[in-house]
Amino acid sequence: MTPGAPSVSILVASRNRAGSLRALLDSLELLEPPPIPWEIVVADSASTDETPAMLAAWRAADPRRGEGRRMLRLDVPGKSRALNASFEIARGSLFAFLDDDVTPDRSWLREVVAYFADNDCAAAQGSVHWPPEAEADPEIRRRLECYRTIVRVVLPARSRPLDLVGANMAIRRSTIERVGGFDERLGAGAIGCGEDTELGHRVLRLGGWIGYMESAVVVHDVDPGRLTEEYFRDYHRRLGRSDQLYRQRSPLTWTLPKLVKSEVRFAAYRLTGDAARAYAARARCLQYAEMLRTAWQRRRATRG
Repeated sequence: MTPGAPSVSILVASRNRAGSLRALLDSLELLEPPPIPWEIVVADSASTDETPAMLAAWRAADPRRGEGRRMLRLDVPGKSRALNASFEIARGSLFAFLDDDVTPDRSWLREVVAYFADNDCAAAQGSVHWPPEAEADPEIRRRLECYRTIVRVVLPARSRPLDLVGANMAIRRSTIERVGGFDERLGAGAIGCGEDTELGHRVLRLGGWIGYMESAVVVHDVDPGRLTEEYFRDYHRRLGRSDQLYRQRSPLTWTLPKLVKSEVRFAAYRLTGDAARAYAARARCLQYAEMLRTAWQRRRATRG
């Protein structure tokens, strides 16, 4: 890659998901190549499974003799930490992010590059679909829509999103240099989520805009373990903790009124039998309650 010339780095952070990561890497080999140089950078976030050995073999088999496949390993886990470390070795002028449990369309990378060539956005969100077989199964579809624990991003064309979802997004290197990297207090291995949302909000606050790459599509795996009541409760509590950590909402004037309204809506939707809206209200109740708990804990720690 020539310094300063247009190029793209695909960035993936992974921990202890050798099987799904291998499937993703295999799918990347089927991509239609873009008209600019590109590379894949994988950050191993202190995996203890077979990920290190698998990545070593993947790297050694690079048909471009080290120009197309790059990797790094961190001794301390943390998705945000891993991605921030990736910025140090990635050579692209554009960073395209994928989670290790998605499968991109063959045209995905070409669509990402084309979108940034045609738009002056600071960052862009791609489409995230559920697998067709999951959507066709009534019970799985019901759980997907109620629990909201597996991301789906399908927006109107030419939308301008107000945040980012890390399963499929892209950011200019110049944007990262201006706004900074991911908040390492957030994300898997830390508080559990929110690192992509927080970065998107920072991009907007500093004057950039976020585009929507409708044709840059990935399909998200459906893990049955994420379609349970237990995971639903844990996931939305983690969302509440991360939101409170970086937004610092006022417990009395903002969070508590939101919690009360959500509790009322939850009760109303349960009475009317509207399961999807009842789950959505319950999710907000869990988030706001966790925001309150987090705020009071921080206040006690500050006073103590």
